[in-house]
Amino acid sequence: EQNNSKGRSDIIVNFPKRRVVLELKYTDKVNEEKNKLDEAEQQIIEKGYGLENLGDRELIQIACVFNGAKTKRQITMYKKIEN
Repeated sequence: EQNNSKGRSDIIVNFPKRRVVLELKYTDKVNEEKNKLDEAEQQIIEKGYGLENLGDRELIQIACVFNGAKTKRQITMYKKIEN
């Protein structure tokens, strides 16, 4: 997690030439996955995750949904945010 003035992203990985930001949402219901993905995308955009001290690195922002149902227990949806 990394804090900025608007909140805190779930995962940030810094590489020499890029930064990867992951915002994760949890559900255990398949019918909630799309809404959770939309929530994660909106949160990344509204809070500007990964923009602080970016320098000349490429920014990759990804919204993810983890379905914790016993039959799933995996990331079931993801979307790269295009700026």
